[in-house]
Amino acid sequence: MSQFENFAESLPLAVAVYNLQTGQYYFVSKEMEMLIGHSPEEIKDGGLNFVFSLVHPDDLARLQEENAKEAEYIQKNPELIKIYWADFKYRLKHKEGHWVSVHTRGRAYSLDDKNQVKDILNFTFDDSQTNNIDFKELGKIALHSFDFFAEKLIHDFKSHIHVLEFVIDELVSSSMKVEEMSIEELRESFHSKSLILSEVSSQLTNLITNLKG
Repeated sequence: MSQFENFAESLPLAVAVYNLQTGQYYFVSKEMEMLIGHSPEEIKDGGLNFVFSLVHPDDLARLQEENAKEAEYIQKNPELIKIYWADFKYRLKHKEGHWVSVHTRGRAYSLDDKNQVKDILNFTFDDSQTNNIDFKELGKIALHSFDFFAEKLIHDFKSHIHVLEFVIDELVSSSMKVEEMSIEELRESFHSKSLILSEVSSQLTNLITNLKG
């Protein structure tokens, strides 16, 4: 378990990290189950669509509109990324059937190459109960979160390197069989491998941009 995950699990609130574009959760702390009865595994398996399905019908449209508005604000003011926090209040359906009033404080952590919000870091707690949460303390997890995202970037980087190695091996192998291939086969082989190389190059560029950010 990373330093980020250890720190997140020690907090008296639910911590989640997810990709806004894909709806995939990278991390959900065990406090989520204490809050709404669904385990971190259920949340990660269901993704963002599952969480939205738990939002009270009277709150859903407003919440989605607020989310879109906050994402647009960061996209127009990218210099505020990792600093600006957005607040949302809504109701989530507990696994046992009752409604829980929650307060989520979140921030964008990264943008893609088109300047669209990508990764989100969220803190969620029961808004109907008195709590002594010091939001200044949440700043600490923002520092630890670099550890989590750095690990993810390294994993992605290694994955792309493996793909690149595979493509290179294929190119070498193909070059050794050139005499056995027709012009059409050569053209198709070159085209398919060029597309893969282009995609790997694009992804590596994005990773380097994220690392610099």
